[in-house]
Amino acid sequence: MIELGAEAVVLGPGNIRVAHRTDEFVPVTELNECVRILRSAIEHFCM
Repeated sequence: MIELGAEAVVLGPGNIRVAHRTDEFVPVTELNECVRILRSAIEHFCM
């Protein structure tokens, strides 16, 4: 996508050091905050 001129951001809850490993987890508070941010972005850019 970058080669096509798109700018990208990595966004998500949790700690990247435990991502995609055995015993991966995401704290519920971080998950809820991510939902709030994504909902706001969708409402702003897509509606």
